[in-house]
Amino acid sequence: FGDARPDAAGDARFDDAAPPAYDDQDRAADRVWDAVDARMAERHKRKREQREREEDQATRRGARARVADQFADLKEGLKEVSFEQWDAIPEASTGIRAHKRPESVVPVSDAIILSRVGAGGEAGAASSLTIERGRMLRDRLDKDGGADTTGIDAEGYLSSLAGAGDSAPAMQVGDIRKARLLLRSVTSTNPTHAPGWVAAARLEEVAGQLVEARNIIKRGCAACPSSEDVWIEAARLNTPSNAKVILENAVRELPHSSRIWLRAADLESSDPQRKMRVLRRALEANPASEMLWQELIGMEEDESEAHILLARATECVPGSVDLWLALARLEDHAGAKAVLNTAMRKNRGEPRIWVAACALEEAQAPPPDNSAPLEERQVHYMRLASKLTGLITKALEAMSKHCAKPPGRSDWLALAMEAEESGSEVTARAIVGATLELGLEEQEWRRTWINDAQEAAAAGRLETARALLMGCVERFPGQKQVLMRAIAFESKHGDKATLARLLEQAVARCPKAELFWLMAAKETWKTSGDVDGARAFLQRAFAAGHNSERVWLPAG
Repeated sequence: FGDARPDAAGDARFDDAAPPAYDDQDRAADRVWDAVDARMAERHKRKREQREREEDQATRRGARARVADQFADLKEGLKEVSFEQWDAIPEASTGIRAHKRPESVVPVSDAIILSRVGAGGEAGAASSLTIERGRMLRDRLDKDGGADTTGIDAEGYLSSLAGAGDSAPAMQVGDIRKARLLLRSVTSTNPTHAPGWVAAARLEEVAGQLVEARNIIKRGCAACPSSEDVWIEAARLNTPSNAKVILENAVRELPHSSRIWLRAADLESSDPQRKMRVLRRALEANPASEMLWQELIGMEEDESEAHILLARATECVPGSVDLWLALARLEDHAGAKAVLNTAMRKNRGEPRIWVAACALEEAQAPPPDNSAPLEERQVHYMRLASKLTGLITKALEAMSKHCAKPPGRSDWLALAMEAEESGSEVTARAIVGATLELGLEEQEWRRTWINDAQEAAAAGRLETARALLMGCVERFPGQKQVLMRAIAFESKHGDKATLARLLEQAVARCPKAELFWLMAAKETWKTSGDVDGARAFLQRAFAAGHNSERVWLPAG
């Protein structure tokens, strides 16, 4: 057969051939075939439409029939609806009760508000809204435990955690999580803030996470090695054996911290000798610590050893008044006097040393026996009170010279009450007498002294109150109100002799006051049973010009 592919010459023969012409014969043939096609379509039209209707009905009856197919015939009928009929169709919600949907409020961002408002007053209102939201958030944080990550109220928060105690199960989980996040922010943003670490550890302790609390306070010790509170809290959260190791590391970092040494000594409470050794080591590093000296001296049972320790303590801490007074109590009269004189030179502005000197002089001058005559006892008290008042006056002069701010009258009054509580009643009266007018204007005397006397009597310091009232009587001898307060005080708290002397002074200073004569006569007759003495008072009242019915009736 060979290659059937025509050559180039053969192909070229057909390039110029023209297409056949479409003549009448072709048109006739096309009309015939069109008629045949139309006839065939007419013959199958009924069968096709019948088949389509059957399939349509089967589809509608099926389980997956669409809603649109079910209403197809009705949709076909809509093409015959007029405009008037269409407008007459009621709305779908007519006659149906509407269900209200719950309103939902979504907070709008400040950026959206600022982008929608214009300049001027609306923008100012939006910025005010932002400021108010910030203030509310800050107040809420303050309420929850602290608004400032660096300025957190450590003492208040630690106190609240310490007070939680057994109520930890009742705490809300959300509150614990919120506080945990807050304190985590504190320790991360300011790791050198010691109260933040302590608060975080106590929070975990309250939440029952003791291991986590120990881990947190351990990190706090590493971040704040110069904080006493962190080391002491770490020792508290750990077992005694671990606490000793922690405090040993703490004294290496802070060898001059008295609190850490005292905490280390408390761990040895079961063995007093070991505790004293720890305190002696602490005093080697801190010889000027008053707390360490007081703790060591308080543990010493031998009085001679305590005396030696106190002598050394006053050399190391000459500004400690408590140590000087403790040393003076262990001395005899001459030794105590020398100790107090030395203390006065070392502490010229300390009034307690002068009060102790007065109490020492009072103790060395015991009062006469009660069987001694009244005049003798009065003379003794007057001499002693004059001597002690002179000492207090010297103290006031010395402090006015050497103190930038000497003690005020209220300070001396508190010392008088303390002296009375310790049994030095004459010292208390001397302090009141020497400082009665200190820092007061003359127009304030009576009101202030009477108020102070009432407060002292309410506190049970009767000698201090009596000295205040007697001083008021001396400064205002002719005022009936002052005498009445003093008489009422002695009637309630004093003895018969004191009341009788005060009534004698009242009738002598206010002879025109008829009430004082009647009170003196009644007290003499009713309390002492001295009828003649009562009549003598009434006769003196007649002589003073009191001829009223109130005086004549008792006399009759």
